[in-house]
Amino acid sequence: MSEGIWKAVVLAEEGPGTNFHVTNEYVARFAHRDSSATLIAFGGINPRRAAPAAAYDEAIALGVRGFKLYPADHDFDPCHPDLMDVYGRMAAARVPIMFHTGHTAQTDANHDYCNPLVFAPIMRAIPSLCVILCHAGMPASTEEARWCLAHFPIPT
Repeated sequence: MSEGIWKAVVLAEEGPGTNFHVTNEYVARFAHRDSSATLIAFGGINPRRAAPAAAYDEAIALGVRGFKLYPADHDFDPCHPDLMDVYGRMAAARVPIMFHTGHTAQTDANHDYCNPLVFAPIMRAIPSLCVILCHAGMPASTEEARWCLAHFPIPT
């Protein structure tokens, strides 16, 4: 493209726990309408709304090609065994996952899940999983994000 943008990610974010409610179905339909294939649908998994495996399967069936999770905003442990099983499936299917890190606009967020080091056990347990630490822990946890980058190489 003349603007230098080749691809863009459309993100789902399903509450409760956020001010937004953009469903996996919505982002999949939105991206699908783009005939140039510039838009890539990234779904969400919120264990407070649905079982992680069922949410994953449904989103993949809709055409979602990656995920972004908001553990702090949605107040869930990203290392829960039900999620670890889904991460293993993502790794096997080469589906990338983003985690929101750093500060959040949610006033009732669980800040225990903002630090990038919270995601180290996931990267250690499933080294082939493509993990993106969104916002690099800004502003308070950038050194922790840098540590993760140094200790968990990007899967090939």
